[in-house]
Amino acid sequence: MQTASKWRYYPWLLTRPTLLGGAGLVTILRLLPFYYHAGIRIVVSPFGEIENDVFVASLRAALEILREFDPLRYSRVRRCIRTVHATRLRRAIAGYWPIGRMCEVNWPRILGLTDQSTGRVLALADVLVHEATHGAVFARFIAYDRARRHRVEALCKKEERRFRRRMEETMPRVTERVTLLLSP
Repeated sequence: MQTASKWRYYPWLLTRPTLLGGAGLVTILRLLPFYYHAGIRIVVSPFGEIENDVFVASLRAALEILREFDPLRYSRVRRCIRTVHATRLRRAIAGYWPIGRMCEVNWPRILGLTDQSTGRVLALADVLVHEATHGAVFARFIAYDRARRHRVEALCKKEERRFRRRMEETMPRVTERVTLLLSP
């Protein structure tokens, strides 16, 4: 008689976060392999569907770029995001779960956006800024309901644009720093 692996049903559960709710998903993510960087837990997939090494290196580089070139948004990311999880999402590039202050990132979709490592790192930094803004809005007890959704998303996108504008001002230094961070 063969025993079932403890990971056997997790891919099914992780693709249906609305079925579990935020608390159930956060509980399951505690069982998965993880790394820490700057106080943020980076959860990786044990199933081989996502390139874990590339994701972890890119996320660490994105956090370092935020720390070095935009300290205000970096402090917001550290304050509002406790866990970052690479997964496959059906529709979105990323999502924020207030329970557990968790950010889910659709890593395969970000990989499809650009072939350049600098572009991937900046896209990941954009996602972190956007989702941390969701966390800041939630921390101020502003509901994310149908009536306010448009305004909250507009605020998050505005914050993303501010971050991108700041990165464009220092693009040669950012590119050089990303290359240095990602080099073996």
